[in-house]
Amino acid sequence: MNGLWRFAPAGKGEAEAPGDGAWGWIRVPGFWDAPPGVPGIEERGAGKSWDDAGGDVGWYERRVAVPAEWAGRAVVLEFTRLEGDAEVSLDGSEAGRVSWPGGEVDISSLVKAGREATMRRRLSRAGGGKGLLWSG
Repeated sequence: MNGLWRFAPAGKGEAEAPGDGAWGWIRVPGFWDAPPGVPGIEERGAGKSWDDAGGDVGWYERRVAVPAEWAGRAVVLEFTRLEGDAEVSLDGSEAGRVSWPGGEVDISSLVKAGREATMRRRLSRAGGGKGLLWSG
């Protein structure tokens, strides 16, 4: 799941993902407050949540395709290294949670072989660097 993701920092007290205009783009693995030379924000979005983009909560979103030949198989997301705790959803349905430093979420019941789904991750940090370091 490495590569380019839609990304938006969460504004203070915002529990829901932002609207379409607020999303930017981020490289995974990477950090949303990356110093020069380190992968991170590729393009900023719009809105006041970007005024505090160094906050401790960020949203990641990406379309994922499940190959038709995976029909009948378990589909499991592996998070090799997170910088915080993640809540994962597919097409608006909660899939599971992963705590630092990483873990797995079984999404088999939420995906259909041969179709795409929208995966969303809400990453919460207690402090330190902010980002999704590695996702298998």
